[in-house]
Amino acid sequence: MRALTIILFSLVLNLGNAQVDFIQNRFKSCKEAEKKAIEQSEEDILFYTINEYPDSNQEYNFFINLLLYSNYNIQIKLGGCFDNLIDSCYSNKMNEIIETKYGGNILEQLRNKYEEEYYNFSNEKKYSMIDSDKFYPQHYLAMESLTKFIGNDKEFHKLIVSNLDFKKTNDDYQFVDFYINKQGEVINFETNLNYKSQKNLLLEKFNSIGKWVSGYLFNNKVNSIVTINSYNYN
Repeated sequence: MRALTIILFSLVLNLGNAQVDFIQNRFKSCKEAEKKAIEQSEEDILFYTINEYPDSNQEYNFFINLLLYSNYNIQIKLGGCFDNLIDSCYSNKMNEIIETKYGGNILEQLRNKYEEEYYNFSNEKKYSMIDSDKFYPQHYLAMESLTKFIGNDKEFHKLIVSNLDFKKTNDDYQFVDFYINKQGEVINFETNLNYKSQKNLLLEKFNSIGKWVSGYLFNNKVNSIVTINSYNYN
């Protein structure tokens, strides 16, 4: 089966939820960057920036990242993601907001809380510690088994490009977030593009041409977010 990311229409899967697209923002000033951080925090869109992980244990890093996102709606961003000092104004302001809200470095608080007992946790224990009703951006959280489309790839892409207005805009970053439930159904989508049909009709069309295999965390199905994006798509 061809992957969903067939190059037919130059669409690619993003590394995370398209709501976390602040990296694509072209801030013109530190004041603008800080304003964006405040606005996103008020919408409960939170990013905690660190320069590096405290240790090299990727499995434990993943688990803590997952707890932060599941229970606090916080996503971790590495400082290397920023390419200029103005962008760092965003991260400094967002970190300040998060640390004020949670009384310090929430990442370190969680790491210290679980670092000794984590290695005795079963998969079922780990699964019980996350919100099983939440939708998880699959690539950001490195799911054990990614959400996969089972159906006619060509028709799926045709449906996207015929109904969503992928064109050059003032905002280079264009995206569609598909919300896939545990049963493999598209129950919602979010986009910064115009679309030509009513949302409920588009959802019916997306579900009529195939189903999805749910993503898995700790050997259990989870609701997933699959992001398709395009830069300067024509």
